[in-house]
Amino acid sequence: MDEDNYVELPTTGTGPAPPRPGHRRDQVVVPVNSGCWGRASSITVGAVTEPPVVELLPDSAQVRAQIEDIYGTYRADGADTAMRKFMAHAGLGDAPAQEADAPRWEPSPQEIARMRATTDMFLAHLIRPTTRYRPDIEGLRAAPARIVVGAGVTSKGQLANRAAVALADQLGTTVVEFPGDHGGFMALPEQCGRVLDQVLMCGTGCGSR
Repeated sequence: MDEDNYVELPTTGTGPAPPRPGHRRDQVVVPVNSGCWGRASSITVGAVTEPPVVELLPDSAQVRAQIEDIYGTYRADGADTAMRKFMAHAGLGDAPAQEADAPRWEPSPQEIARMRATTDMFLAHLIRPTTRYRPDIEGLRAAPARIVVGAGVTSKGQLANRAAVALADQLGTTVVEFPGDHGGFMALPEQCGRVLDQVLMCGTGCGSR
């Protein structure tokens, strides 16, 4: 990776927000669940897709209580039970059914162990601080960068989609729809990439404040 082509954003707002790599030095793409917010004089565009900023929702107190319940379930009953509860809470539901003739993915023991470790990390250390983060709306509105908020076209009504809409509303902008759902960038990378290219190349009137 050429580090000269990437940039880390300094945090603004309240709550933890680990910096993550973006696109070009002047066009930063924030991954879906990073909760990364910031500002830098060299940044001209910042794109975020379905950030879990649930503190902006009108029912944030209820959502916070549900997150605490999921964390308590993890501590008491383990990751599998807690993740089922989290998926239902987030509106993600079950994985889509595969076509009858589609190849079936069979993870190796190493992949299974890695996924379990990732799930444990998420439930033990990330789910609460990530969802408690509240961005500095005034700071973001005053930032020189163009901020674009994205959401999945098929995830309307889901928790992260609702958070994206709430963020866009407070920034005085509109949501840019990306193909697929919350994880559309993984399932439909080429289609999402084309939308992202349009977003990054667009002028100030394209789905931004």
